Amino acid sequence: MGTDTAGSGRVPAAFNNLIGMKPSYGRLSTRGVVPACRTLDTLSIFALTAEDAARVCRVAEGFDEAEPYSRRIAAPARLAPFAHGAFRFGVPQIEQLQFFANEEYRELFDAAVAHLERLGGERVAIDFSPFIEAGQLLYGGPWVAERYIVVEALLRRSSESLHPVTRQIIEGGAKPSATEAFRAQYACRPCAAKLSAPG
Repeated sequence: MGTDTAGSGRVPAAFNNLIGMKPSYGRLSTRGVVPACRTLDTLSIFALTAEDAARVCRVAEGFDEAEPYSRRIAAPARLAPFAHGAFRFGVPQIEQLQFFANEEYRELFDAAVAHLERLGGERVAIDFSPFIEAGQLLYGGPWVAERYIVVEALLRRSSESLHPVTRQIIEGGAKPSATEAFRAQYACRPCAAKLSAPG
């Protein structure tokens, strides 16, 4: 188990040849977890296979009356049936891919796409911009204020104990106003609408 607000579960899983599952918000109780952003945090699952991740989710999920952000689920976690040659997978548009001048990453990405196609998958180009915009809001917008709340006492008492980059990001959370928070929420809604649009 781990936590995932903006990729802290899925990204390290991907770098270690693991499945990183991020259940939907509130599906697993976060009671007892040190929060990053309580209104966004989820528990994540690390597993060797998607089937194992779904099994762990079924065991761990459920409503927790002692956790204000917990929610009741309509149905237990399940893995969608997989049939060779009967699936589609999304790939960001070419101009949205970023490999940060690392050719090995590009080659590995291309190899993964080719492997999925050999399994019979159909590649579908997707607009990744809503994810990029939401990520920028999470790290450069007023949601950093939630992270600031969690470590405010530590920053005042021993700010040097935080990594300088982490400290710089989180200290920015002391500045946003309520007005900026609402503006960011309004900016996020179109991102969510794009993601839920049919097609």
